[in-house]
Amino acid sequence: MNRAKPSLYAIVLAATGLTPAVAAPDSAQQRFEKAIADTKSSMMTSPEAALSKAKRAEAIAQSMTDNNAGIAVATSKWLEGEALSRLNRPDEAAPINKSALTLVSQQQPGSKLHADLVKSSAAIAAKAGRVQEALPQLHRAFSMYQKLGDTRSQAIILQNLGGIYNDARDYPRALHYYEQAKAVHKDDISLNVALHNNRGNTLREMGDYPKSGAEFAVAMQVAKQMDSPILPWWHG
Repeated sequence: MNRAKPSLYAIVLAATGLTPAVAAPDSAQQRFEKAIADTKSSMMTSPEAALSKAKRAEAIAQSMTDNNAGIAVATSKWLEGEALSRLNRPDEAAPINKSALTLVSQQQPGSKLHADLVKSSAAIAAKAGRVQEALPQLHRAFSMYQKLGDTRSQAIILQNLGGIYNDARDYPRALHYYEQAKAVHKDDISLNVALHNNRGNTLREMGDYPKSGAEFAVAMQVAKQMDSPILPWWHG
């Protein structure tokens, strides 16, 4: 009976005591982090895809057995609620967001994720037409971001507040919040595009067309500095 001869490669490995390297499988934490990054990358361009990816991330989180499992579940639920909100399905988003808030308030109170979930709660309430519920949540999120020293998120909240007052036709107050946003966090191209665009819309509603046109021109000029036309996450 003929036996297959070992290859030269196999002989060398045997002589050196080496074996071919086998890639270690990714841990649940690594797979979860990849799933979350993939979800976030889809959120602006395709909330429907982000929703599906967030659910897959939650399935991974549910399989985790370490101390990070609870926060992982809360994170995936936060993104699921975000996607549903962007798909104009606030009634479905609300209980998911509430579940995530319960988890994070117990395990990681005062964290960035906690503040993000409060901000999302405000967005969901606003989408459902509950503006009086959204306002205190936005102020609460703002205070949390202040404690965290997160000026970018503070600016986003201030722009969201400006948007609410713009919709309510309280244009002076809307402009006040936009000015605060500019003062809090200046060096962010994408936020500056949103800021000048929002100011332009408010000034146009006030009938100040020259100033409105100037704001839109600045927004266009700043937008040309961006590598991507996709603006950052914010509800405004």
